[in-house]
Amino acid sequence: MNATAYTPLESLLLFQSLAVFGTEPNVFAKISNILKNNVLIQECDKYDAGRLSPDALRELYLQLLREEVRNELEAELPGDASPSRKRKIQAPALPTIGDAKNYKGKIPQLVDRLYSRYRDHMVRAIREDERRYEQLSREIAEIGRG
Repeated sequence: MNATAYTPLESLLLFQSLAVFGTEPNVFAKISNILKNNVLIQECDKYDAGRLSPDALRELYLQLLREEVRNELEAELPGDASPSRKRKIQAPALPTIGDAKNYKGKIPQLVDRLYSRYRDHMVRAIREDERRYEQLSREIAEIGRG
């Protein structure tokens, strides 16, 4: 499943849970139950319990970890590196949880990045709600004036 299919909150809570419980294979079932029972996640219009299965969460973990490692490798390139050279950078395959153990130390970085993404998402949503509120207030005032 594509990482963009997950909400910023789902991704953030997954990695916060991994920071607390670790990344052993059996942990994903526990995290799956936690996320499926989270009221904020359930109330989201994009809620899909299947997306929160242990296997799906494991795949999301591996995918986001690969992206983080790739981003770090790109950042290490000199500023004048060509775009084609950046495209050629290969992040480690990380096909299994065992392969990802070497990168467990990246989880706090990912939590910070995912928190920023979630915060930015919520700020945009609040601003949109405020804009709609102002628009509706103007419309109500116009109706009141006749």
